[in-house]
Amino acid sequence: MRLVTSFTCLAVVSLATLARGEEPHFTGEIYATGGGDAPQFLVESGAKPTGDGQIYFERYTDPAGNLIGEIQATYEAGRLKAVKFEQHQLGETSSAVIADGKVHYSHTSGGKTKESTEKDPGNLVAFPALPYVIASNWDTLHQGKTIDFTIPAPARRQGIAFQITKDKSWSQAGRAVTQFKMVPANPLLRTLAEPKYFVFADDSKQLIEARGRTLLKTGGPGNWKDFDGRVVYRPAAK
Repeated sequence: MRLVTSFTCLAVVSLATLARGEEPHFTGEIYATGGGDAPQFLVESGAKPTGDGQIYFERYTDPAGNLIGEIQATYEAGRLKAVKFEQHQLGETSSAVIADGKVHYSHTSGGKTKESTEKDPGNLVAFPALPYVIASNWDTLHQGKTIDFTIPAPARRQGIAFQITKDKSWSQAGRAVTQFKMVPANPLLRTLAEPKYFVFADDSKQLIEARGRTLLKTGGPGNWKDFDGRVVYRPAAK
């Protein structure tokens, strides 16, 4: 697996500030990558202003509406301050709090909590905020440049460096769309992990599809497996 070499943007990843009262809200159906007509899971995602910042969220359910996972990220003045993730399938909770130049991680599983701390790399991006980061850096990515950032992974109690580049553009049902590719920044990890893809409508700069590893699992206790899926998004009805 190769990553096309391009100019790298080393500045802090920019993230547009939501106007007061603006609350983008989307729903999505999550299908297995291998195919299948019926969605395996459903997702609600969006953002809402709060105080001097924003909260970005994703909420996962099964087709019957049972909550199986949720993640919430709090931003202030465009910088990530905290992430909380609850994985109800596994009965786990985890969090990352950014303060005093450090990232404080906590992960609870089976009634046991482990904590760790690492230096704030200065370019943290929470998973639910990725579509907004891409939209905020639209021109940079279309110029062939790379966006570098670190996603805090509270369950692993560490941050993982990633890169996003523009992959390709095409016309879909008469509408121009662009696909962006996300890969680990570490070359070794890049050989072990498949890319994650995000497809956007060019006119609205809104996410319409995502493909790759999700935060969800299939199987059951003692036999949980990572789930690779295709998420089809649409604006939620108002």
